[in-house]
Amino acid sequence: DIVHTHSPELGFISSSLCKLYNIPIINTCHGITFNDKGYPYIKRKLEEFLLKYGYFNKIITANKNSLNDFSKSRIRNVDYLPNAIDLELFQNRRYNVNKKTIFLFAGRIEKEKGLNYLIHAVNKLRKKENNFKVFIIGKGVEQNYFEDLVIELKLNNHIEFLGKKNKDEVIDYYYKSD
Repeated sequence: DIVHTHSPELGFISSSLCKLYNIPIINTCHGITFNDKGYPYIKRKLEEFLLKYGYFNKIITANKNSLNDFSKSRIRNVDYLPNAIDLELFQNRRYNVNKKTIFLFAGRIEKEKGLNYLIHAVNKLRKKENNFKVFIIGKGVEQNYFEDLVIELKLNNHIEFLGKKNKDEVIDYYYKSD
């Protein structure tokens, strides 16, 4: 009845077939790069082209701040839809009672998720405060890069990579976190 893609590349290819067979298609952008000069020019322009000229009935962004970037690039049919949280998973649980402040990152271990910012923020924070820990849950193609960065900045006492966890384990870490 409907096709829902999550990448500009696959979405663009699928959108042509969907148009041919008159099937509605939605593409969700969990993050965009065309607005970030930190990415190579060709990657940014390709993503912008694919999103702009794909036959999408709707493009969804999970980042409200990106709506302006879509508009500037004249990419049409974009709506903001935040990531959802099942609040029932968090009822009747004990919250963090640690003496240390606990931060949590859960997601793909990739630059586009902002881990560079997180790690460098930890490096700045530890100069003012030492009583905290950052847990990083997930796997990704750039995990070795980030683990090496943590070692290089001597943040091993503050940042711990926990790998991939199942849903219940992730929820437990949310409860252990501030």
